[in-house]
Amino acid sequence: MSFSDRNVHKDAEVAVKMLVVAIPTAVSQSDVVAYSHTPGFDFEILSVKSYCRVKAGTVTGQVKVGTGSVLQAAAVFTTATEVNAPLVASRAGRRGTRTQAINVHFTTDGTGALTNGFLTIRYRKRHLAGEG
Repeated sequence: MSFSDRNVHKDAEVAVKMLVVAIPTAVSQSDVVAYSHTPGFDFEILSVKSYCRVKAGTVTGQVKVGTGSVLQAAAVFTTATEVNAPLVASRAGRRGTRTQAINVHFTTDGTGALTNGFLTIRYRKRHLAGEG
């Protein structure tokens, strides 16, 4: 039997990819793009987590497919704690096409700064076994 996308179950961990984006330390930034990645295939965002070693002030992160947010609210950073960011309820809001980018944005206030801050995005290819 040959191996193809249609042979991989949509919930298989082997189909999951992870994108780890470092959030720069810069104060007074508003919705600045930290990183943009185009997977090159139809995809779905599965989860977004934030982490930092140390945080000062207010710092938030945002993950977008194209220009639409995949999060219910901006991802918050908490010192030395991994935080799950809530995804939008609609699966369509978490999906992108092969030409769309996964864009990671951040916002800081006048004193906002992170030490070793990251957003981790888990995503997978779409149209695997069991999907239309």
